Amino acid sequence: MEASYLRGEAMTVLDQEAIRDVLPHRDPILMLETATINEEGQEVAATATPIQIPEVTPFSLRLNSWDTIENRVNAQQYVNGDEPGFSGHFPQPIGPILPGVQQLKLAAILSRYCLKSSDEDYSKKLRLEQIKGFNFTRMVVPGDVLKMNAEKADDWYETNASVDGQLAFKGRLQLASVETDEPTISLELLVEAMAQLVAVVGLSQPENRGKTPLFASIRSMHFVRDIPVGEELLLEAMPIKQIRTLGFAKVGARSLEDPDTYIANGEIAFAVQ
Repeated sequence: MEASYLRGEAMTVLDQEAIRDVLPHRDPILMLETATINEEGQEVAATATPIQIPEVTPFSLRLNSWDTIENRVNAQQYVNGDEPGFSGHFPQPIGPILPGVQQLKLAAILSRYCLKSSDEDYSKKLRLEQIKGFNFTRMVVPGDVLKMNAEKADDWYETNASVDGQLAFKGRLQLASVETDEPTISLELLVEAMAQLVAVVGLSQPENRGKTPLFASIRSMHFVRDIPVGEELLLEAMPIKQIRTLGFAKVGARSLEDPDTYIANGEIAFAVQ
């Protein structure tokens, strides 16, 4: 299928083939069907609609080993590269690379495991509520062994992981109880979808065409509520500054049923190389 770019005076609409021309992501990790880029003077913003986040993450999330000590969890994960999602993140010769969404999910699992060594009810269903200063500092590839830690400190979970003594990720998470019995999507996948939209904006700029986007940081993210499976979302991204190869953007997600209210909003950073 031929890629479709619809250009107006200050707007470009990309279908999925055009998005594939820009992003190295492929199925099953590619989540954007269309993207609209609006340029007003020096400001650039993008939206993606409608979008449905898949119910199940396309990656295996089993920990090879873990143990708990008081409010702290230590775990180990061997990255074997056999998970189907690796084929889409990214195709050779760039990849495969363990996606940031997988690392974030592992951190969330570790945070929940902290409850096994506390007086809280481990059986309750939890979701992400806030993310702060979650930085990806090293590419993780098949064959790596992630040594991970999570520790509860007040209402936050401090998480980190390293490979061969080098820090791979570090960040703070806050969890909340799921308020519905209906199936809900993984909010980590929503973060991935918003990150892909930011990458579309950055790589659509002439100076960045053909480069590889690397998820650098979730500076902050707030999730207001659970998102039922099948709910259609409007995603938004607005770049706010760029420092050398690092770009920062505000992101948000709203329901098409209630477009005046944000379900999630925050700020992320991307690097290009």
